[in-house]
Amino acid sequence: MCGGDMDSAVKMKEEDEKGAIKQGPAASTPSSPELTPELRERIRKNRERALKIQAERKRKLEQDKHEEESKIQQILKGADDDSGQGGAAKKSKLAAGAEGEMVDCEDWEVGLSEWVTKKEAVAKYCLPEGTLAVCEVSTKDNPRNKGWASMKLYKRSELRERAYKRHGGKEGLIKERTQREQKRLAKDLKAADKIFQS
Repeated sequence: MCGGDMDSAVKMKEEDEKGAIKQGPAASTPSSPELTPELRERIRKNRERALKIQAERKRKLEQDKHEEESKIQQILKGADDDSGQGGAAKKSKLAAGAEGEMVDCEDWEVGLSEWVTKKEAVAKYCLPEGTLAVCEVSTKDNPRNKGWASMKLYKRSELRERAYKRHGGKEGLIKERTQREQKRLAKDLKAADKIFQS
């Protein structure tokens, strides 16, 4: 290299360093303009408006939640009134049992088939699968598809008798069914809350 080339390279390097010193670290990042008073006021108003909207949404969610809870309580209170002792006596019906004796049954049972599916047995009579295993069962081809597993049908009178014995009579069964429905409803509402909060 020639001496002149070296001197010019050194001078360029010095000028670059001086320029970097004068401009400082902001030279490597895009410059940010100072906020004018108008912009600051605009930001403040937007922030206030956003906070008002957020507070209104929160208030509306709380109000909706409160209304939903009160509706549920009314529904459950109505179910309790219907399933309480006064309601049980009012809904009491007698139906002919298997041997011809009269059996005390609920309103919804009157006129139904003598056979019950497993799903209905668990839901309506609150019996565990262990109890169903010792009950009399009849198998029939599955009506939805002949290739599927056979359908198990249980005698309604036997299920009713076992349920009354397990839960302490008709009132006990009604109370147990209501408690399970309330628990299921509370679980569903909790799941729905999680969905809507996300």
